[in-house]
Amino acid sequence: MTKTNIKIAPSSVINYGGLDCIVLDVEQDKILVLAKESIGNMPFDEGNSNNFPKGTLCKYLNGEFIKKLKANGADTSALIPTTIDLTSDDGLKDYGETTQKIFLLTCDMYRKYRSVIPNLDDWWWLATAYSTESNGYALSARYVRSDGSLSYYYAYNGGRGVRPAFYLKSSILESLSPSLSEFTTEELLKEVLRRNAKSTETE
Repeated sequence: MTKTNIKIAPSSVINYGGLDCIVLDVEQDKILVLAKESIGNMPFDEGNSNNFPKGTLCKYLNGEFIKKLKANGADTSALIPTTIDLTSDDGLKDYGETTQKIFLLTCDMYRKYRSVIPNLDDWWWLATAYSTESNGYALSARYVRSDGSLSYYYAYNGGRGVRPAFYLKSSILESLSPSLSEFTTEELLKEVLRRNAKSTETE
């Protein structure tokens, strides 16, 4: 399978550092992707804060998780620091904005790209707070249910999944491998036969 088989459009699946990702948006010089599956369940913040950049999950995604991607062959220089709006679900702007390489979708981003985000048999966190400390709700963050609807729960809860989102420079596409899920069984068999034939020629 050559790298030219990648068809980049919303809902395409690419593999970046061993992580299958759904393409949500394609711009002139960058693409927005979301992990196809949850990378595991973990708290939004072990200290129960619903302010995303202050939470343990944000620190993990922009620290250890990036290291894991790099260890699996990802060119992490292609990650684009991205500013997301942390307006709470009830419209409070106390948390302002945050700029991160790896982030969670906000409620607004989730709604924008909902048509290309499949449901999971899991619940997964969003970056949006239910409300803020000034309104007496500094502990609850929004999440997506398995049916695609939105709810909220305490940030310390470890029973919610994580789907990292990030922007990649478009220039990296030539070095990425397509996910195997993008190919039909027939295409996969043809590739196996091609590689076997090439191996025989070199013996």
